[in-house]
Amino acid sequence: MTTPDAIVSVPSADSVSARADDNTGQPAGRAHTGRIRSIDGLRGVAVLTVMLLHFTLMRPSNLWEGGLVQLLDLGWIGVDLFFLVSGFLITGILWEARGTDGYFWRFYTRRTLRIFPLYYAFLFALLVVLPLLLSQYEAEHATNDRRIWLWTYLSNFLMARDGWEGMPSHTTHLWSLAVEEQFYLIWPLVVFLLSYRGLVGTCLAILGLSPLVRAALDHALPNGIAAYTLLPARLDSLALGALLALLVRTGPSTIDLRRGGVWLLGTGTVGLIGLSALGRLHGWGGLLPPLHYDVQVVGYSLIAVAFGGVLLLALTAAPGSRLDRLLATPFLQSLGKYSYALYLFHVPLRNIIRERVRDAGGLPRIGGSELPAQILLFVVAIGITWCLAVVSWHLFEKHWLRLKDQVPYGKAA
Repeated sequence: MTTPDAIVSVPSADSVSARADDNTGQPAGRAHTGRIRSIDGLRGVAVLTVMLLHFTLMRPSNLWEGGLVQLLDLGWIGVDLFFLVSGFLITGILWEARGTDGYFWRFYTRRTLRIFPLYYAFLFALLVVLPLLLSQYEAEHATNDRRIWLWTYLSNFLMARDGWEGMPSHTTHLWSLAVEEQFYLIWPLVVFLLSYRGLVGTCLAILGLSPLVRAALDHALPNGIAAYTLLPARLDSLALGALLALLVRTGPSTIDLRRGGVWLLGTGTVGLIGLSALGRLHGWGGLLPPLHYDVQVVGYSLIAVAFGGVLLLALTAAPGSRLDRLLATPFLQSLGKYSYALYLFHVPLRNIIRERVRDAGGLPRIGGSELPAQILLFVVAIGITWCLAVVSWHLFEKHWLRLKDQVPYGKAA
C-alpha cells in the first residue's frame, strides 16, 4: 500500500497538477509544507474498511444483521483503493522527477527508506522471534521454505500457488504489499522510457487488458486466488491512478475534473450494483465475492473506475464541503497517517482475537444479538492496532524517514 510522507494541501485541482514528490504531491525540490488531507483521508477509509472486514466475527441473528455482515464483507475493496492511490502518487512522483539527476537511485532509495524498515522488522518479529518464543511457530517454520517468498516480496506468488492456507501464520495480507513493491520496481522504467502520449496509451492498454488477464488466470488456476493476488491481474487500479496523475497535469479545470469524477463514480457504482444484482439471481454468497469469476473479470475494473471518481472528487472538493470535512476528520486523518503500520499489525491481532472468540464459542449475545459485542470488538481491536501503529511511527518509522532528507530529488539535467 502507499505509505504517507509529508504532502501539501490541495485547495483545487489546478494546484494538484503542479505537485508530486515521494508520496508528497510536491514538485521535486519544493519544501514540504503540509499534507494533502484528501489523500490521507482516502487512506484512512481504505485501511478502515479492511480492518472492519477482518475484525468482523459476529454471527447474524436476523436479516438486517445478515445484510450488515455482507456489507462489511466488502471491505476487501479497500486494497483496491490503496492501489489506485499508489498509482496516482507514484506516477506523479516519477513524472515530475523525469530528467532530474539520479532519477532511479533517488526514487528507489526513498522508497526503500519508507517501506523496508517496518516491513522487515515485522517479518523478523514474526518469522524469527516468535518461533523462538512459542513452540507452535517453531514447528511451523522448522521444515518449510515458505519464508523466502516473504523476505523477497513474492508472497503473492506463494498465495497464488498454495492459497491462504499455505501462507505462514499472520502473513495472509502481505500479498498486496508484494504487488505494490513489484509495481514500484517496474514502473519507474516505464515512466522514464515513454512520452506522455505513450504513457497514457500504456495505461489505457492496461485497463483494457487486465480483465482478459484475470479471465485467462481463472481458466488456468480456477480457484481465483491467482487473479486476486498477481500483479498483472491487479494492474488496472494502479494504471487508472497513474492515468489520473497524468490527467491532472494537463491543466483541466476543477469543474471538468469534478464532472469526470462524478461520471467515473456513477459509472462504476451503477455497474457494481448491476453486477451484484445479477449475482443475487445466480445465488452468489455475498454482494461481491472477490474470488468469483464474474467479479474478477468485470468487478475489479468497475471498482477501479468508481474509486477513480472518488479520488477526483476528493482532490477537487471545495474547502468546507461535506466531502472535504469528512476526509479531514481527525479520525480518518490519523488512520491515513498510520495506515502502513495499521495494515501490517492488524492481521496478527485479528488472528489472536479470532482464536479467543472461537474457544469461547463465539461472541457473547446481548438481547439475543452479537452486534453489541461486535461493536465493542471493533472499538477495542482498532484502538489497540492504532496504539501499536502510533508507537511504531514515533519509535521507529519516522527516524528512518528523516534519512530521506539526505536523498532529495535532483535538479533537472
